[in-house]
Amino acid sequence: MKHLEKRRRSRNSRFAFGAPATIHSNRILAKIASDKAHKLSIPIYTQADIILENDIDVERIQEKHGNPPPTLKISKRAIRWAEKRHIRKLFVVAATPHLWRCLRDLNAVKEETKYDVSIYVYDEIYRLPDYIWFCPNSRQIWTRSRIIWKLRENILRLMPLWLYKYISR
Repeated sequence: MKHLEKRRRSRNSRFAFGAPATIHSNRILAKIASDKAHKLSIPIYTQADIILENDIDVERIQEKHGNPPPTLKISKRAIRWAEKRHIRKLFVVAATPHLWRCLRDLNAVKEETKYDVSIYVYDEIYRLPDYIWFCPNSRQIWTRSRIIWKLRENILRLMPLWLYKYISR
């Protein structure tokens, strides 16, 4: 019973970093999420570009091929998914360059929905060097290099949240 109770109360939320699933950054994120899911016996909510081990309870956000949903939309669906299952702890697995936005968006949705969920980041994410996240083979131009990523992220970072929400629809 403790095992099932633990599953209902916490889970992993995984944000891809680039596409396809075979690029190095997504394989690293999938490995961390899989390891934690096994260790803590928790399900995962993630994107299509994260390939997890077969024995993991996983739900994927619906995506149009080649058009991943915005971070805000993933956050909204992850919080709704957690609320529907009475999950109170959300463990985020994301590339460190993307992490600030994942956390901002999850916290914004949490405030908006008034759902009481604690959001955590696994410490090992912070120990990984930034350069491992960028892959020239990514189909997403902005995750191919740190320079392109920073240009795009700086715009999103400076943008008022209301405008960001509008363009993320």
